[in-house]
Amino acid sequence: MRRLAMAPRKPPPRPPPTRAKSPKPADDDGESTSALSPEQVQLALNNPSLPFRAVQEHAPPSDHAWVGLTAEQIHHQASPPESGPSYSAPAPLPVAPAERRGQLLQLLWFDPEAVDRIRLHGEWAPIIDRLADVPADRELEASLPAKDRSPATIEARRDVAAVLSSGQPALRNELTGMVAAAVRPDGSFLPPLTLLEGDLAPGFDAVALLETTCDTAVALAPDDETILGATSAARGLLGSTAVQNPAVALEATRRVQLAFGEVQRSLPKDYLLREAERVVLAKRAYDSRKLFGAAYLCCALHLQDGSGAIPTYLSESVGAKLPLFRAIRARILVEVHPRQDEAATHSLALRVVALAWLAPRPSGFS
Repeated sequence: MRRLAMAPRKPPPRPPPTRAKSPKPADDDGESTSALSPEQVQLALNNPSLPFRAVQEHAPPSDHAWVGLTAEQIHHQASPPESGPSYSAPAPLPVAPAERRGQLLQLLWFDPEAVDRIRLHGEWAPIIDRLADVPADRELEASLPAKDRSPATIEARRDVAAVLSSGQPALRNELTGMVAAAVRPDGSFLPPLTLLEGDLAPGFDAVALLETTCDTAVALAPDDETILGATSAARGLLGSTAVQNPAVALEATRRVQLAFGEVQRSLPKDYLLREAERVVLAKRAYDSRKLFGAAYLCCALHLQDGSGAIPTYLSESVGAKLPLFRAIRARILVEVHPRQDEAATHSLALRVVALAWLAPRPSGFS
C-alpha cells in the first residue's frame, strides 16, 4: 500500500533535455520543438529561462491530473508566464464532473472494508495512482473527527473521494452484463463494483408514515366525520400484527389520504402526503431491512435515463448523515447483486459501499 503524501516534496532538479535531431526545419526563432514529459513541462514552467519550448503533442491530458488542486493552482500551472521565452503550454485539463456541472461533491460515507477492492478496480486504479504526488490537504485532515485522522483512514478517504469525483458512471444497460461477467472460474459469484449517479431516495417506515398521516389529517379537519372514520379504522391496525406487513400499512395510509382528498377539495391532492412525509423525514424514520448480515436502509435509485428505480441498500448507520431531502442527487459506489427481497420487482439489488452527495451550488456562488 502506498503511503499518504504528508507534505509536498520538491522533485530533484533535472538537467535541460537534449534536443533530438530532426529533419524538420527549425522554428522561426531557430529553436527546435520536441515532445516533453510532464516533469519536463513543469520544470519549464517553473524555470522560463531554460532554452527550450514546452510542447505536449503526443501526451493528451488526463481527466484526473488536476485532482486535489484548486482552480487558482490549475489556472496558474496551465497558463504561460507573462514574461520570458515563448512556449506552448499544455492544454488545461477537464475539471471533475461534479465541478463541471456546477455541483458540490461532498463525501458522506464509505465502507472501510471496501477500500481494497476499490483500489484494485481496473478503471479506478489510474485515478488513485495520480494522488501519490498530490500534497496532503492539512485543512481537510484537521476537519475530520479525531478517530478518522489516522494516515490509513485519511488515505482511504482521499482515494474514495477521487473515484467518486472523477470516475465514469456506468449505464443501466451495463449492469446485467456486469453480473453475468462476475462469475469466477470456479463457478462462484463475486458481486461486481461500479459507480452510478442518480437520485437516491430513502424509503420511509410504513408504520411511522401511517401514524403521521392520521395525526395530520385529524389536525387539519378535527370535526369531519369522514376523516375521523378513516383515521379510526387505520389506527385500529396499529395494534395488530397485520401492520407489520409494509404493504398493509401503506394501503391504510392511502385510504386516509383518499378520504382527506374528498373532504378538502381546495387543497392539492398530494397535500396530506407531502405534509406527513415532511414530518417523517424530520424524524428520519426510514424503512430498513436486515440484509447482507446487517441492517440497511431501503432506498430507491433513479438513474438519469428516466426508467424505473433500482432497489438500493445503504448502511443504517448512514441515516443520520443524510441531508433532509426527500431525494438527493448522488454518486455511489455499489456492489451489484441479484434481487435480495421477494417483494421487490427489480431483478437487481445494489449495496452501497461509498456515498457522495452532489449538492447544488448556492445561488450567487461562483
